[in-house]
Amino acid sequence: MMRTIIRHCLLAVLYIFLISCTFNYRDEALSGDSAPEMVMRNAEASRYEQAEKSVVFNAAILEVYDADRVWAAEQVSFVEYANDGTGIIELEGNAGLLLLDDKEGIYTLGNGTEFFIRDDGLRMRASDLQWVKKLHRLYGPETGMVEIIKDDGSTVSGTGFFANTLSRSYLFKDNFSGVIVTGSDDEDGEIR
Repeated sequence: MMRTIIRHCLLAVLYIFLISCTFNYRDEALSGDSAPEMVMRNAEASRYEQAEKSVVFNAAILEVYDADRVWAAEQVSFVEYANDGTGIIELEGNAGLLLLDDKEGIYTLGNGTEFFIRDDGLRMRASDLQWVKKLHRLYGPETGMVEIIKDDGSTVSGTGFFANTLSRSYLFKDNFSGVIVTGSDDEDGEIR
């Protein structure tokens, strides 16, 4: 008799154990935690316009948050080609980190970034940069150093960097220094 009672108790416990389960009732949208819909390693993406390659983008790690229209990436490099079909590289760049908010049109590059604009012979180096596409504005950190080097030998650097990418003008708020080359040199190497 005792054995039957123990058996029934064990079966009841086993039955309860087997039919019970737990669910994670946490609502991800309310918790503030978001997980990427896709994570890719050694990702390469190309954009084509009028059947011609216009941009090639590479990242060691790329996370896509599709619902938010956000991309996050590490060890990024990119190349932009001329839109005339010649395949000439117009812009090259790289960054340690990228945060691209497509909904707001804000592109943030960090952990060391560098651009080279071939047509202008202009190279830009910074710890971090943020481009607000809708306003055509490029910002450096308030206290972060930004360096601009031109093919003619001009070099300027400073902090509090701001540029208007539409008018192609820039300024530094503080700690500005550099060398600006003017004129052209003659056969003897002297500047006129």
